Amino acid sequence: MCTLIVKQIELEGSGKGSSDWFPVKQANVSFDHPFNVALEHALNIDFVNEAQGPGARVAVEMSVESARALVQTITEVLQRAESGGYLEELHTKGANHEAVARAARQTMAPQPSRPPAEVPEPMTVNVPNPIRTHKAIGRRRKFQSNSEHTTPSITRL
Repeated sequence: MCTLIVKQIELEGSGKGSSDWFPVKQANVSFDHPFNVALEHALNIDFVNEAQGPGARVAVEMSVESARALVQTITEVLQRAESGGYLEELHTKGANHEAVARAARQTMAPQPSRPPAEVPEPMTVNVPNPIRTHKAIGRRRKFQSNSEHTTPSITRL
């Protein structure tokens, strides 16, 4: 049975349609039968610009769990932006989307660069000589002192 639960909101943004980006002026949010997702009922969001016709539409259908997770994620992101002071800088009543996007790009602080990694000092490693080791097997009497067992050193740069 259809729920007929629908709410419309005016908004300001951009959407990527089948051919190009378009200004989004409205969102239609409903909880009803979806067209594509395999659920009996889903949260459906249509981002539209009715003035540009049916091509200016982005539709999203999702499960209740996904919708709640999306709402929570959006809320968390906006809270972090607000606590970082980014929302106050961008909040201008009646500003158009391009101006807000331009301000966002200008106020984004570059990520702090990492200090250069410390270069370790060269390390000397003793590596057994495989030829000498092979010859030493079975002929231990021939090698009486440990000084003959020293191996060449390799320096790692």
